[in-house]
Amino acid sequence: AEALLRRYAAERFEVHSAGLKPAAIHPLTYRVMSELGMDLSGHRPKGVREFFRTNFSPRFAIILGEEGEPDCPKLFPGALQ
Repeated sequence: AEALLRRYAAERFEVHSAGLKPAAIHPLTYRVMSELGMDLSGHRPKGVREFFRTNFSPRFAIILGEEGEPDCPKLFPGALQ
């Protein structure tokens, strides 16, 4: 999702991606993105806590995947309410 949003809306958004339990990027993800002409070599799994240690203040949070949604923070410091 991060790579796609960067590709199609980088001029409108500063894009970051993080997970509650970061894991390796699935090999099929590399394959599909390569077929779309996108190189994920600079991407790495990141945890949300990594962003809370910075001055990062998102305006939007897009949550992918229902299973992790109950554990997702409902309010991000500095985000619009």
